[in-house]
Amino acid sequence: MNILQVIKNTVIASVFLVILLSAGLLPAEEQSVDPFSELNRGDRIRITLKDGQTLTGEIKFMSDKKLILSVTYEETLLKGSIGIIKDQIITVEKLDPISQSEKRDRFYEKHLELDRLQQKAETDKWKIRDTSDDFLPTETTEPETQPEETVVLDPDRLLNNFPPDEGWGERKYQAIRQKQPWQISTRESEFLKSYEQWKTAKSLKEKEARQKLLEKFPPSDGWGEEKYKEITTRFIRVGVNPHGPDKEFADNFEDWKKALREHEAEEKIRKEKEAAAAKSAPEENPPSPPMEKE
Repeated sequence: MNILQVIKNTVIASVFLVILLSAGLLPAEEQSVDPFSELNRGDRIRITLKDGQTLTGEIKFMSDKKLILSVTYEETLLKGSIGIIKDQIITVEKLDPISQSEKRDRFYEKHLELDRLQQKAETDKWKIRDTSDDFLPTETTEPETQPEETVVLDPDRLLNNFPPDEGWGERKYQAIRQKQPWQISTRESEFLKSYEQWKTAKSLKEKEARQKLLEKFPPSDGWGEEKYKEITTRFIRVGVNPHGPDKEFADNFEDWKKALREHEAEEKIRKEKEAAAAKSAPEENPPSPPMEKE
């Protein structure tokens, strides 16, 4: 075979290879595979960029050149969506989807973390040292952080903003948590954030009302279990409807009993503290015996 025949065969083989590539007749492993060909909108993926950064999210939009990921429910503190040019992506991994309940949990956790970081940034502003000042305290002089407690700064405002008689409470709280994030109103979002304080404020107000009830119907004036039985028996046997103080006492008897129990418990604790304080107090020195006259 001469050199011309070799060149001819090579040209024919190259042309045949081009035809096979164009027709897609080569095995799958010998073709260039598009990593996005089997992905759809809503799929959860993890991508690696050429700079080494990884991003996880749900596909919100995808074209031949661009990809938009929703990262709201992922570990990152980013919210919303991120657009990426496909040419910058080197690997794509399809992940299992996230359930709606897990999305809600992640959404609230992220909001709490963002609020915490924002509050920390606000409290840390004074720590930014100005080179013209030398009076700022060092870290060693800062007070130790105490555990957080549920402190209600303005219970009246909370209860006025979210009145229980308008349905604000445990059921409302659970119903809001079942909503999608974009369905939650600004007022509902504020209720979620202040729910623990709202519960404490409601409890304080209810206790205050019970204490007033006990003051109005003191046991020393004959108000109690026997009085309640007398009122109800008179109604059942004689048919006389209670009115005035009797009616108010009978209508609120369960709250009155709870107030009495709370009062008795507080009195018991107070007496125990007084007894303990008296026990631990130092005894007075006994008077010295009179001196004998010589």
